Amino acid sequence: MVRWVFLLAFACSRDEPRILIDLTREHDTAATVEGVGFTIVVELSAPEQSPYLVMLHGRGDTAKEFRESWPAFPVKLAVAFPLAPLPFRGRRQWFEWSSGDGDDALADAVSAAEARLWTAIVGLARGRQILVGGFSQGATVAYAMAMRHPDEISGAFLIAGRMPAKLRSTRAAPIVALHGTSDDRVSIDDARAGVAALQAAGLEATLFEYPGVGHTITPAMFDQLASSVRARLR
Repeated sequence: MVRWVFLLAFACSRDEPRILIDLTREHDTAATVEGVGFTIVVELSAPEQSPYLVMLHGRGDTAKEFRESWPAFPVKLAVAFPLAPLPFRGRRQWFEWSSGDGDDALADAVSAAEARLWTAIVGLARGRQILVGGFSQGATVAYAMAMRHPDEISGAFLIAGRMPAKLRSTRAAPIVALHGTSDDRVSIDDARAGVAALQAAGLEATLFEYPGVGHTITPAMFDQLASSVRARLR
């Protein structure tokens, strides 16, 4: 039976136009590992031991809703969407932080969130290749993972996320950042400064800028994400 559903067009805002997406290319499952719930999407043609791309939703979202805004991914792998542990306005968040708390407080909150989630990701992957990514707050947690687990993670893909200076390291998994120049929630200046600092340290980091794009994920961003993920597969 052909399944079509109305979904958000890869956007954070609930007011964005809705589009039709064909989900027949994928198979959904669910798993709970170390107390973390995952919604898992597997391309039907992907091999049994295909890599895991773990994508973290943003603040004020859920794994299910983030998955539902995710078009069929043109890469043969499994995409796992973990559910953040903390409540936030009827949905979820990875950590509690406000801009007045400062960058060091952000780094500490992100570190705690990353440590809780990483154990579950390792348990889920069971030796498979791991790539991580996320949107907004989820991207910031994925950034911390790239810093802390450079040997276990093949690539990190950060969409509209911050990079706390305190978490920067001399070693990191390859990083690809995607950010709209008109983002009024997380300034592109944060992404520019973070990527520049990593490059200055000799690390592999790339920033793709999207003129006029706000705090969202556009089809062009998704295409670049797919291309960047494919390039890191082994």
